[in-house]
This record gives sequence, C-alpha cells and structure tokens, in this order.
Amino acid sequence: MSARAATAPLSQGVWNPVFTRIWAAIFLASVSTYFLLMTLAAKVFASSGSALWANSVVLTQWLPAVVALVPIRMAVARHPPRALLVFCEVGSALALLLVPLSYATIALLMAVLLCKGCMDALSKVSRTVALKGYFSGKALETAASYYNTAALAGQAVGALMGAVFLGHLGMGAMLVVCGALHLAASALYQSLPRADAAAS
Repeated sequence: MSARAATAPLSQGVWNPVFTRIWAAIFLASVSTYFLLMTLAAKVFASSGSALWANSVVLTQWLPAVVALVPIRMAVARHPPRALLVFCEVGSALALLLVPLSYATIALLMAVLLCKGCMDALSKVSRTVALKGYFSGKALETAASYYNTAALAGQAVGALMGAVFLGHLGMGAMLVVCGALHLAASALYQSLPRADAAAS
C-alpha cells in the first residue's frame, strides 16, 4: 500500500483502507472479548451462585488498564504500535487456550482473564498511537471521531452473542470462535503498512 493511500484524508466517510482495517480489527477483537466475558460471567454465576465472582469476570478486563498503566506506557514507548497490536491479538488467542484448564478453579480463571485483560489494555493504548502514526490534521480528527464506534459496536454484538448462544454453544466452541476472531484481528493489523513508512 502506498504512503498516499495510507494517509489519504477520510473525506469519503471511513473508506480509507488503513482506517477500515483498524476499525474492522477493533470490532472483531471487541466481539470476541465481550462474547467471552458474557458467556463466562453467566457460567461462573451458574456454577458458584456468586454475583461477586460473576462481576469479577468483567472487571478483569478493566482492572489492568489502571494497575498496569506504567508498564503499558513503557511498552508503547519502546515498540511499534502495529507490532504491539499483532502481539496483543495473538496473545489473547493463546490465553484462551488456558481457560478450560483453569475453569474448575475460579481464582485460576480470574488470573488467566487478568492476563487477557492486560493484552486488551495494551491494545487499546496502542490503537491510539497507531492512529496518530497513520493520520494527521483533519484526517486524524475524522478517524478519532469514528474509531471508537468499532469497540462500541463490537461490545454490543459480543454481548448479544453471549446471550443468544448461551446454552447452545459449548465452552470449546465458544473459545474457538473467540480465538478465531482475535486471530482475524491480528491478521488485519499485520496487513497495515508501517506507520513511519506511511507518514513519509
């Protein structure tokens, strides 16, 4: 992809190829995360009867953004955002492999979900850095105003999937779907041009 294509103004809505890939990757990752959270929260509540543990499932995706803020900023300062985004999505997919092994013990499950939450928190910060690397001026303003819609739409779709498919999909099938979504997001990030090359 040419540098001109990567940094072209977003005058025709959000059809810039780079922005469209970023938006789609965020959407897929958000669908995966919230499909996972809604399903696991329901299953944890059913097995433990504890609303506290069920709510803690969701909390594992927000807590790392506060607790691990310093190392996240250090990682973003040292590594290219595209590489971090690919790493986070592949890491999230690999973390899902540990869910069946930890599901019998709630504390272990929370530890695994906290690891995934760290990946999600790092990805969120890396997205904003990537956006600034690919766009500037009016194009950056337009991209910034639209890109959060991907996460919001993905969260809604993922939560709806968790409600609709609960009781119809087994744990293994749900994890396969979530893992595939994360890997698809990583492929989209990997297909992006280098931000420094795009800006040159």
